[in-house]
Amino acid sequence: MKPNNELSQQPPMIIFDGVCNFCNRWINFVIRHDSTGLFLFVPSTGETAKHMEKAYAFKTLELNSVLVIDNGRVYDRSDAVLFILSRLDIPIANKINWAYAIPKRLRDGVYKWIAKNRYLIAGKSNACMLPTQATRKRFLN
Repeated sequence: MKPNNELSQQPPMIIFDGVCNFCNRWINFVIRHDSTGLFLFVPSTGETAKHMEKAYAFKTLELNSVLVIDNGRVYDRSDAVLFILSRLDIPIANKINWAYAIPKRLRDGVYKWIAKNRYLIAGKSNACMLPTQATRKRFLN
C-alpha cells in the first residue's frame, strides 16, 4: 500500500512498544542523543500507530520490532536500529555502515532473539511511558 503524501512528508517516526521497559530505555537513549530533534516517537498502542498501520500495511498487534518510517519507507528490526544509530550524536554514528556487511538474516536473528525476550530482560510496564514536558511535542499518540 502506498502511503499518502501527508505521512511521507513527516520527519522520521519511530514506532515502538510503549509498555516494554527495554523499548522505553531505547527511546530514552535516542532522545538523549538526538540533539537536533530529528525523530518523532509513536507508541504502538496509540491512534497514530493505527493510522500508520493502515497506510503502511503492518500489524501493531503483531509488532515485535521497532519500526522507522522515513520518506514513505518502512525500516524494521536491525535495519531500523541501524537507521536510528546512524543519525544520532554518538561517536560511531558515521561508522555504522560497516554493520550492513553483516548478513541481514544474522542481524535480524539477533534482533528477533532480543525482541522475543525483551520482557524477560527488562520487564513490562502497566502503561506507556510518559514523556517529559520538553519531549512531549515529539510524541504522537
